[in-house]
Amino acid sequence: MAVCDADYKFTFVDIGAPGSRSDGGVFSDTQFARDLDIGAFRIPPDAFLPGSTTLFPNFIVGDEAFPLKSYIMRPYPGQYLDHQKRVFNYRLSRAQRIIENCFGILVAKWRIFFTPIHTSLEKVNLIVMSCVCLHNFLRVRDGVTVITARYINVGDADQGDADNGQWRNVPVPTDTWDRINRLGANNYTIEVKKLRDTLCIYLNGIGKVPWQNDIVNRQ
Repeated sequence: MAVCDADYKFTFVDIGAPGSRSDGGVFSDTQFARDLDIGAFRIPPDAFLPGSTTLFPNFIVGDEAFPLKSYIMRPYPGQYLDHQKRVFNYRLSRAQRIIENCFGILVAKWRIFFTPIHTSLEKVNLIVMSCVCLHNFLRVRDGVTVITARYINVGDADQGDADNGQWRNVPVPTDTWDRINRLGANNYTIEVKKLRDTLCIYLNGIGKVPWQNDIVNRQ
C-alpha cells in the first residue's frame, strides 16, 4: 500500500501484509488508514479549489478498492453513469496514473519484482523498503529530466494523453502481482457523498479541461 506525490516520489508506504489477508483488511488495518481516521496523518488544511470560492479538503486519489472518505476520493460506481459522473471518473483516473507510473518505474528499475521473492517475510519487507528508498533517492538526485525522459510520456497533455509511462512496454509476468479488489460495501456518509458531488460539479465547470468531453464521449 503506497501513496506518492506528483513528482513520482513515494510519500507513504505500508509493507508486509500477507497474501492470505482479505482485501478489506489490507487497507483498513494499515497504520496509514488508522492515522487518517483519527486525523493523525498530517494532510494539508482545506483550500479553495483553483479559480473558485469553494473550500475543499485535500484528498488522496483512490480507485474502487478504497472507501469514499473526506480524505479519499474514489470513482462513482456503476456502468450507466451520466456524462458529468463519467467526466469525474476520467479526471480521477488521470490523477491515478501518477501512482501507477510510480509503481511502474519502481518495478522497471528493480527487476527483483519481476518474479516472486523467495526469502523470509522479514527480508522481503527490507528489500521492498530499500527499493522504495532508492527510488526516492534517485528521483531527487536525477530530477525530472532523467525519470521523465525514460519512463513518462510527455507533450500530449493538451490532448488528454499524458502520463502513460514507457514502463508499460516492459513485459512483466502476470502472476507476480495481485490486484486489490473492492473493499466490502464501501459505505459512506451523506456528507462525503456531497463532497464528491461538489468536486464533480467543479470538474465539469470551472475546473474542466478542454479535451475531457471529447475523451469521455469516445469511451
